[in-house]
Amino acid sequence: MPNPTVVIVPGAWHRPAHFQGLIDELAKVHYDAVGVTLPCVDSSPPLPSWDQDAQAIRQVILEKLDAGKDVITLAHSFGGISMSEAVKGLGKKEREAQGLKGGVIKLIYMCAMALPEGQTHLGQMVPASAEEEEIERQHQELQAQFGGMEATAV
Repeated sequence: MPNPTVVIVPGAWHRPAHFQGLIDELAKVHYDAVGVTLPCVDSSPPLPSWDQDAQAIRQVILEKLDAGKDVITLAHSFGGISMSEAVKGLGKKEREAQGLKGGVIKLIYMCAMALPEGQTHLGQMVPASAEEEEIERQHQELQAQFGGMEATAV
């Protein structure tokens, strides 16, 4: 049985080239691997949602599935959000029930965001420790000081 294809979903500020070393190493052990170029990267103006990213990922996955291959998706950082959306309905069992070959067999979140159903990424950014609460307090003070404009402490 052939190895599955690995579809790599970079984070918000990364490109497939950042994962070329991983792609090359996977090839050495007979895994086809491909990185997805996300439409959000360098978009101007910024995209209002991650829908276009999810569609780009889904298109790459479907190309592999339509060729009868199984797929493992690997998301890094913010790519976990759009990957989670992109794979909906593409699981191996779901596709087999439709008489289709190939399916997504594994999701890998590498330092990536996986959102609970119904939540946005902003809902995940809630202070959880005293240190995070202090950082949030400082952030709120900066916003108030600059008239509500977005401010980031570095």
